[in-house]
Amino acid sequence: MKTIITLILVTFTITSGIAQEKNIETFSVSIENLIPFIVDNYASSFNDESANKNLTFLIQVSGVSLDIESKIVLKQAFKLLSKRLTENDNISIVTYSGFN
Repeated sequence: MKTIITLILVTFTITSGIAQEKNIETFSVSIENLIPFIVDNYASSFNDESANKNLTFLIQVSGVSLDIESKIVLKQAFKLLSKRLTENDNISIVTYSGFN
């Protein structure tokens, strides 16, 4: 039992050490500037980069849903982004309301 507990503690220590070494960049972009942001920051998929990207988009919606114009911009932006990433990259989309 003591060996198992020691192994678990060592695993947690190594895992937390590796997680702290990762570089996390955070950007705040309005929906109106999302497409220019993608064009400026994500090169075409023809450029082969060895590092896999893990992108998370946190989208704040007001009220029940987004307006039609914002939905169109988001749809076009994610189409553009999907063409610029490889199949090994990950995209997460999270929405939340500003209300409690």
